[in-house]
Amino acid sequence: MARERSPWEFDGRRVLITGASRGIGRALLEECVRLGAEVIAVAREEETLGEAIRTATGRGSARAVRADATTAAGRATIIAALEAGSDATPGEDAGSLDVAFLNVGTNVRKPLVEFTETELDALFATNQRGTLDLLRALHPHLSRGRSPSVVLIGSVAGIQGIRTGAPYAMTKAALHQLARVLAGEWGPAGIRVNALAPWYTRTPLVAELLADPEVHEAIVARTPLGRIAEPEEVARAGVFLALPAASFVTGTTLTVDGGFCAYTW
Repeated sequence: MARERSPWEFDGRRVLITGASRGIGRALLEECVRLGAEVIAVAREEETLGEAIRTATGRGSARAVRADATTAAGRATIIAALEAGSDATPGEDAGSLDVAFLNVGTNVRKPLVEFTETELDALFATNQRGTLDLLRALHPHLSRGRSPSVVLIGSVAGIQGIRTGAPYAMTKAALHQLARVLAGEWGPAGIRVNALAPWYTRTPLVAELLADPEVHEAIVARTPLGRIAEPEEVARAGVFLALPAASFVTGTTLTVDGGFCAYTW
């Protein structure tokens, strides 16, 4: 007798994860493989991506695509890998995509007046334009997916005021709004679009910052749960948004912040 499919599993769904070699992206890779997904894992660094795939265990599988999602050439590589469909089951549309986690992002922490034009261009290309252009390319593939879903990795910086990094906050707020607008625009095609808004999470991007005892203490003091998030905690919230179990959830930004945005005195 065939096993009944659970709405809490991916059951062979094709999942794309950008920035999959470390941090939240790597945690997403591990969770999706554990839940039975066929993952297309994208990152720029071949060695760290290979290690992430080797250590991911579960009923699913993963294959590496070395590409820079912030460039046109990198996005073309991602689409070509998707269309190759080496993980597609017999009779399945080789170019279809069920879930996309768009996780690539960067930050520069300093006052706005100190930013150079080069820094601004790179930050907007990474956090905003690259995501927008990749979504445009992915749309026809998602439209052929099974209960297709997109999860954008935003930030509480796009919701609350932060000390420095106004351009970063601006790009993350834009991703939250993009999720809301595309939920309406792509909903008739059955595509759900949501965003995550994490607070400080123990990833390589913030490792140096968290190593400063004064900064670490200030962050923890502003967090009702009194600690820093682990990557898997953020990843599990993202996986929930993408699972069939969340089939009527779209256009929302889910904060994964230990209570930061709800903090009151």
